[in-house]
Amino acid sequence: MVDGLSSFMNSFQSVPRGRATSAAFNMESLALNVNAIGVAFNMWLNMDSLVSRFVSVILCVVTTTSAQVAPEIAPHRSLNDLSEGKRLSLICLATSGTPPISFSWSKDSAPIGNLFGVKIVHIDDFQYQLQIDKLTIEHVGNYSCNAKNIYGSDHITIPVIMKFAPQWVSINHETPIGGVAGESVQVDCRAIGHPQPTIRILRESTVIPDDQVVNGLLTIALVTSRDKGDYQCEAVNSLGKLLKTVTVSLSVPARFKEKTSVVTSRRSETTTLKCYAVGDHPISVVWSKGNVKLDKRTSSRYQIIESITTDGLSSELRIRETDRADSALYSCHTENKFGNDDRKVKLVVKDVPGAPQDVRVKDIWSRSVSVYWTPSYDGNSPISKYIVNYWKQHGVSNRPQEFGVPSAQHFTLVRDLQPGTQYVLNVLAENSIGKSEGSRTVTFTTNDEEPEAPPLDVNALTQGPTTVLVSWKAPQKDTWNGDIEGYYIGFKPKNSNGSTSYKKVEQKNNITHEYILQGLNKGTEYEITVQAYNHAGSGPISPQRLVMTRPGEDSPDVPRLFVDAVTMDSIKVHWQLRTGGQILNYTVHHRQADGGAWLENVIVNSTDNSYALTGLRSGTTYEIFLTASNGAMKGDPSQILKIQTLRSPDILVEIFESDGDLPIYMNMYLTVPAAALALAIIVIVVSSCICCRQMKNVQQPVPPQGEMALYGTMVPQRYMDAAGNEVTVTYGTVPPVDPGAIQLQAQTVQMQTAGTATVVPTIANANTTGTWSRKEAPKNRPLPVPSEASDKATGHLYDSAQ
Repeated sequence: MVDGLSSFMNSFQSVPRGRATSAAFNMESLALNVNAIGVAFNMWLNMDSLVSRFVSVILCVVTTTSAQVAPEIAPHRSLNDLSEGKRLSLICLATSGTPPISFSWSKDSAPIGNLFGVKIVHIDDFQYQLQIDKLTIEHVGNYSCNAKNIYGSDHITIPVIMKFAPQWVSINHETPIGGVAGESVQVDCRAIGHPQPTIRILRESTVIPDDQVVNGLLTIALVTSRDKGDYQCEAVNSLGKLLKTVTVSLSVPARFKEKTSVVTSRRSETTTLKCYAVGDHPISVVWSKGNVKLDKRTSSRYQIIESITTDGLSSELRIRETDRADSALYSCHTENKFGNDDRKVKLVVKDVPGAPQDVRVKDIWSRSVSVYWTPSYDGNSPISKYIVNYWKQHGVSNRPQEFGVPSAQHFTLVRDLQPGTQYVLNVLAENSIGKSEGSRTVTFTTNDEEPEAPPLDVNALTQGPTTVLVSWKAPQKDTWNGDIEGYYIGFKPKNSNGSTSYKKVEQKNNITHEYILQGLNKGTEYEITVQAYNHAGSGPISPQRLVMTRPGEDSPDVPRLFVDAVTMDSIKVHWQLRTGGQILNYTVHHRQADGGAWLENVIVNSTDNSYALTGLRSGTTYEIFLTASNGAMKGDPSQILKIQTLRSPDILVEIFESDGDLPIYMNMYLTVPAAALALAIIVIVVSSCICCRQMKNVQQPVPPQGEMALYGTMVPQRYMDAAGNEVTVTYGTVPPVDPGAIQLQAQTVQMQTAGTATVVPTIANANTTGTWSRKEAPKNRPLPVPSEASDKATGHLYDSAQ
């Protein structure tokens, strides 16, 4: 407070004292508003008395509204055809505005400062000039002029653009870059130029994608050894091209990938603590317990083993006969010239729980089981919980499932199982130290339920006037609800009021299942369905498939197909017709038994009803069947033969073939030396002629003299018969054609026990005729049991249609 403070204006009229008693004087407290124009007035402050500590600043400001104008800057002319070395002048003129006006220049939003070659010239109070004596690349940019007074401001921006070839932004643009593993590094390929240059970064002649390069700067977030090497930078515009190479090197500081770990040990056992350090060599690892460094002199129970690796150093601390005193926090310190790191290992000398005992499955349902067990030793640490592990015994989805059980509970119910599935189960105990070993495993099988899904990819194809091939795939494995025992194939004429007939087909381990329906009506459309069944019952029926059998008034007879001879690369077959009839041609179909497209060999004229397939792979099983055509239509197919070519000329082949009438056992040796091949052929021809005359009235089985392993082909097995006494072997060469993937299979049927067999020679090359004579008297041998031959018989099995 100031005593005696008053203010006066013109005729000494005082401003009210209440507005002039503040010790802090301001414009508001003493402002006077004079609206009269041209009125002269005086104003002063009168302070009667002041104390010595009074300090103040009194400001008198007089304003008028008659000329309150903000600056306005005139536009600048556009700058064209600027080039390096020329002079440049930029004018900033305030065309209006109440003085005083202040001017300032900036380049790219930064003050001009001491930019080389640039000076600011004050022309008058309303204009300033920016002068550049000699243009260089450093002068390229956006120049801004700002004019300001107390009433406002204005600014203009003048771009200074000069055409020039690309130049690198980085001064040390080819200095090698030293990267540290795990850190980031930048490859600087930034360049300037006008027009703006196009920048590419290449490594090993491969352009790095643009989304990884930002304005010519490649940032590698986490450098690894794969990022080492040379990077090529390329900057191009219409005035030139710039190239450089940047080398990225890598330094790996010493570090531990795993910073902490806990090791539990049983008392009196040897415990190993491990520290694996990575980093450039030379590198060292030092162990300590608390603040005490460990070495061989610290204790005879300590042993430190180090192994140098390609990327660092592996160090192990072995403690023999551990006891509770060894429970502590151990540390290992690693160091090299690029860095250092520490790792902590906590050792707890206690026992984990013992495995639960007497694990048993008591009650089994289709989707759940009850499990009981007896607790064991707790390892001097209370058991926190039990863990029940269970998984499927077979199949792809056998990943273990687990769930916890409270420690006070010694039984549980395992839910959400799959019906008809074999599982394996064990139980673990867990305490604060860790988990016990798994208990003795228990195997159980859930009860079956009916299959949940129908067979897949059901298809029906006409094979002849009275035959239809039905093919399908098994339902998805997880819908079986048990082991599928077989399938029901339902069929009936379309729109028929009669009941559906069914054929029962046993399950085989095939990817695709096939069955030939025979004895159907000619020229009739049938409805075909398939459904799977297991021990619990049958599943849903597949969608219907419609198929029309062929009209068969003039269809040829079904031929019966037999095998004559087998070599490493050829198979010779012959056939018979049960009745006569005009046949225009035959077609031999064959393929490898493991699948693939059927190949067709059309035989127009065959005097002896035989054909040799040549150019086959040795040791490979083939499927062969025959169809006959009379020109008007193609007849029903014959039975399918499954034949394996020889692996070597010295292998004895045993052939079983039957279609329910004539079983045949044929044994064959091919022991002619290669050096005497020409002489052997002559002897064979002569011997065959004599043999034919002597064997016309002898027809009995030839005993086998060796075996060949039969390899699975993932197709149903069939049996056929062979008949006839063929001696002369004629091989024809008919180019095979590939009509497409023809699928033909049928179910296994029982082998019958009638028939005779003769042995026919085999010749490897096509278009050759040869004979062979028997060198020992034929002997009787018992017929095989089909149920045993189905899966275990060795040699070749030949199928017959159903």
